[in-house]
Amino acid sequence: MALPGNENPSYKVTQTDSTGKYYFDGLDFTGPQNLLVCATDKKDNGVGLILLDSLFRDPAPIKSDQENKSDLKASSFFNNNDVTNFIQVSNYNEISKYRKEAEQKYNILKKYHITDTIGLNEVKIMAIKPAKENADGHVRLYGVPDFSLKVTETMTTMHPDIIQTLQGRVAGLYITGDWINGYKFILHGQSGEPLFLIDDKVVDYATVITLPMNAVDEIEVIKDGGKLSLYGFRGSFGVINVLTKRGINGPIPTALNIIHQCVNGYYQARTFYIPRYNVKKTEYEKPDLRTTIHWEPNVVTNEDGMATISFFNADSKTIIKVDAEGIAEQGIPLTGKTSFEVK
Repeated sequence: MALPGNENPSYKVTQTDSTGKYYFDGLDFTGPQNLLVCATDKKDNGVGLILLDSLFRDPAPIKSDQENKSDLKASSFFNNNDVTNFIQVSNYNEISKYRKEAEQKYNILKKYHITDTIGLNEVKIMAIKPAKENADGHVRLYGVPDFSLKVTETMTTMHPDIIQTLQGRVAGLYITGDWINGYKFILHGQSGEPLFLIDDKVVDYATVITLPMNAVDEIEVIKDGGKLSLYGFRGSFGVINVLTKRGINGPIPTALNIIHQCVNGYYQARTFYIPRYNVKKTEYEKPDLRTTIHWEPNVVTNEDGMATISFFNADSKTIIKVDAEGIAEQGIPLTGKTSFEVK
């Protein structure tokens, strides 16, 4: 199992039981991450069919009495067509209101010179130059690569993935590690991850190492010269382009022993900006046009379920919507909504 995109990449190995079941413990990561799970034998050869189960079941929906009452109230005043039209008009009015507020905000920012942003008129793309297809059927933006490797049938059986196939073959590109412990790339003495492409399209590292070797036709590397400038900063540590057999020898076969999924880890709380109007600062004399007024991720109630928070409103005269979500000590999810008017 690999979580290569995490700040502290995790690589773990476990053994299945007699029924093929397995699990990994001690995982600690935040936000969405690419999860790679691969089934191999003792010689690191890909074998078997691997499946993920309960991790991806949808959570139970949350319903409140207030939401049910709102639904009944709406159905008593409108028929189905009327409700649809009412929703469409409401959405239109909200969009018009948003555009009006955005225009007002832009004019105020321009008046007070708060930003150096220049508003541009609509830009229309008239045409896109088509990429030229080469004689071998592959399209390359960079033309001739600095290194090219034709993948043979022997390579597909010797190496579990594309990165290991390149190890020791490209001058100036030093690759260490393996699939289980993670790969590290050093180009001309500089450590960093290259830009990965599949058929000249940008992909992530996880997509590249899960691509079956028997689906690869060629592997090309760009490591020097002005060709790297085509990719800007992203190409600072070289470019690896994997050219598949798509359209040459039929569709790409699916690797049954590998799963590549995006999973959500723990939520990483962010610090929300709160102006302090009780402190005299020049920026507080300018118009306050915040659209999100207050966000507080940790509010603890007392024994009676009461809690107090305080915040400053913005300068706009509007209706403020309040959403509160939480969880009780018994694990029961709670939610509530209200609103108030700023005059």
